[in-house]
Amino acid sequence: MQSLKYSLTQNIFAAEIKNVKTFYTTLKAISFKENATFRAMKEGIKFTVEDSKCIQCSAYIPVDCFSLYHINISNSDENEISFTINLNILTECLNMLPLGEDFCTLKMYYKMDGSPLILILEQHSEDDMLIECSIKTMDCEELLDFTSVESSVLNLVILKGDTLTTLFSDADNNSDYVEIYLSPETPHMRISFKGKTEESQVEIPNTSEAIETFRCVASATSRYKNSFIKLLTRGLRLANKVSLKTDENGLLSIQMMIITDFDTMYIQYFITP
Repeated sequence: MQSLKYSLTQNIFAAEIKNVKTFYTTLKAISFKENATFRAMKEGIKFTVEDSKCIQCSAYIPVDCFSLYHINISNSDENEISFTINLNILTECLNMLPLGEDFCTLKMYYKMDGSPLILILEQHSEDDMLIECSIKTMDCEELLDFTSVESSVLNLVILKGDTLTTLFSDADNNSDYVEIYLSPETPHMRISFKGKTEESQVEIPNTSEAIETFRCVASATSRYKNSFIKLLTRGLRLANKVSLKTDENGLLSIQMMIITDFDTMYIQYFITP
């Protein structure tokens, strides 16, 4: 396999990333379904999974995270390169080398529509280990479009990352639903866990040290399946900062910032009430 810098013209997508450990843990955080939609754009790459058309989760890796980034969409009517890939196989490939012990780089190649995604994982140590994987790609399935929530945000709360981690991790596993109440009045934020026979709740005032920003236009209560909320916990454990938004229909948007010494990656969830 040729070096990445000599093969850009042979691939419509090629990239190199050095922070492989965070890339791996970010993808593992959204691996609750087997397949993911991969999208390569000028701004970066995104992996998206959905379940029952009720929850959508994306891992977004901005172009700044890559030491080399090449995308050729000049001969396409689209402004992105997209395909479906088995996310479980991808993360297994990324975990073939001990990511935390030695300096490791990942190179990705995608030659053309229908081609496999080629991964070259290289560990720079005394052994100079190198692993090459070829993962089959498939045609994309249509995803739900939740972009409208960004233009119709009713309430916005930005919290420190460990706040929701603690709340949702300690939640009663027997709860059927999680109810989120936001209001300009006290209590400003209340999260309730509701089961068939029991209920618990936590109130967080907008003056709490856990809250960095609180913007609430009108009081609103929305209820979500606890099974979907539980899927947030993997990403929340990685997050330094969390943005929580709801729109007038109760659609919940949660964006997590994963900040390291090298770069910043993002995970975003959309959950329908």
